[in-house]
Amino acid sequence: GNADGANPKDRGGGLYSATGSPTVTDCIFSRNSARALGAGMFSSNSSSNVTNCTFRGNTVAIFAGGFGGGMYNDPGGSPTVTNCTFRKNSASGNGGGMYSQGSGNPTVTDCTFRENLALDNGGGMYNTSGSASVIGCTFIDNTANAGGGGMVNEALVDVGSADLPFGGIGNSGMGAYHGEEGFRTFSHAKAVFYQSRVNAMPFFNPPYGRLVNRLLPLLIG
Repeated sequence: GNADGANPKDRGGGLYSATGSPTVTDCIFSRNSARALGAGMFSSNSSSNVTNCTFRGNTVAIFAGGFGGGMYNDPGGSPTVTNCTFRKNSASGNGGGMYSQGSGNPTVTDCTFRENLALDNGGGMYNTSGSASVIGCTFIDNTANAGGGGMVNEALVDVGSADLPFGGIGNSGMGAYHGEEGFRTFSHAKAVFYQSRVNAMPFFNPPYGRLVNRLLPLLIG
């Protein structure tokens, strides 16, 4: 599906749910797009029950600041998402895999977020203002250009922790600082090689014998 119209037709490329409580089981949301919110699924004031579903390759990228590549949860709803896979979804704003905001309290259990991308925050998942419950989930190889490659519960709070790498690319700077990551960013690694006692390199040094002198003209042509 492709939701590329004006509001509210700019959200929910795969599925749009408002004020209802649909049960979605064993479904695949693949290569859907939305101009603003929730390319795979958009849920507003809805307590959806989503189980054993796959969200793959859904994109919110046309409209700058689009949220929730795989799924977008609007305020007022408390969706339950169980045993689902979010992979290679992307958002031009926050929440490559999933975005939840406001008074909604999503419960996400035994889900996998892998290789999702957010151009701002929360590559795998982004939660703000609500009380999301994330239980037994796996976050692998998710990317965010600003912060929170795996998960963000609010904007910019990660910069306050000295143990977490903070940084980005483009307008967000280059590399990362804090702790070991900061040391590596501002260091230039140099290699040191130690040759062992058993060294075959002298056999390749001149002067060469008759055999090599005969072969060289053939190799050079």
